Amino acid sequence: MFLRSVTSRLLSDRKWQMFSQPASDADAPGYSQIVTNPMDLSTLLMKVDNGDFATAAADKDSARLIVTWSKEYFQVEQHADLESRRVVSKAHDLVDNVDTLLTQIDPVRQLAPVLLYLRLLTSVWSFIGSG
Repeated sequence: MFLRSVTSRLLSDRKWQMFSQPASDADAPGYSQIVTNPMDLSTLLMKVDNGDFATAAADKDSARLIVTWSKEYFQVEQHADLESRRVVSKAHDLVDNVDTLLTQIDPVRQLAPVLLYLRLLTSVWSFIGSG
């Protein structure tokens, strides 16, 4: 399954180590009171293994939760703390990587622009033919 492959690849990359496991209050004081819907890569992999995600979009949406909890915890909008902004930026980079990997692994996603073009072309020809 390509979702497992993408998530496993991210988990094995040291670049994403800070997002590999659930955050704890010991590592991030007050985390459990601030973050209502936490997500990390190991939880994401568990959900993939359990069959909770039927599509790549659902997998990517869950990866976006990592950005959401980073923003919630670090309250980036209110604080200009450089380290907080770096963590949130890295979370955004992670989601970009998820999208890139999904595109590389899922051949249907690679064909999506071509299929869209063909659908539009068909619509135009149908319109011209009916006139």
